[in-house]
Amino acid sequence: MASRLQGKIAIVTGAGSGYGLGIATKLISEGANVVIADISETNGMAAADKLGATYVKTDVTDKAQWQNLLEMTLSTYNALHIVVNNAGSCYEKQPSETLSDHEFDLTMNVNVRSIFNSVAVIVPHFLQQGDGVFVNIASTSAIRPRPGAPYLLCYSSVFSLTRIKGLAWYAASKAAVNVASNGMAIEYGSRGIRFNTVCPVVGLTSMTNTMQQSDLDAFASTIPLGRMCTPDDVAGAVAYLVSPDAKFITGVNLQVDGGRCA
Repeated sequence: MASRLQGKIAIVTGAGSGYGLGIATKLISEGANVVIADISETNGMAAADKLGATYVKTDVTDKAQWQNLLEMTLSTYNALHIVVNNAGSCYEKQPSETLSDHEFDLTMNVNVRSIFNSVAVIVPHFLQQGDGVFVNIASTSAIRPRPGAPYLLCYSSVFSLTRIKGLAWYAASKAAVNVASNGMAIEYGSRGIRFNTVCPVVGLTSMTNTMQQSDLDAFASTIPLGRMCTPDDVAGAVAYLVSPDAKFITGVNLQVDGGRCA
């Protein structure tokens, strides 16, 4: 297992913290070299120092910065095999009619345009070498945009599943991630490039670490396996999808949700 990704080079966006950091940690533990692409220099450099990885400051909404990211990766490792689009954005819960243009644009740019940019820049490289794999992080809200999803950064002092809503456009952005990934799996499958998504349920990250334990327990009780998602859970799914063990898997939206969407 430790050598399952030996010799592979991976870019992980938003890997300075949360799920991205967990993913980078897991890929490195299985033998990959990882380039951490994060807009936060503080988080990105700290993660790179901790893991022995490479950090490239990147705004994933800017195609030119993706080009720089690819060039830096190739100049450092002379190869690229894996891209994990993990960077994401969410707005504070609110009625859809009050959502500002700025909040909508930021959500769509970080969650959707970033993947468009990655494909525009990285796919030509993968086509030239004859293979490559993308894993795009979506959300269970892309599948079932119901109360309780996608994130509990939108919580009230009195926890109520029926009140956690108002994130329709976030869910729409993640649904776009799933559909686009499925479409590109069909488009590029015959040319050696795989596309899959991972759809986590609400997880234990910096977005939820300010919540009361009783509130976390209340949400966990709605998940059949009885707990919330962790970075390790997401990382395990990603590591499988980018590994040779998943060489015949493409166009899959893998739910990492403890059964919540069942």
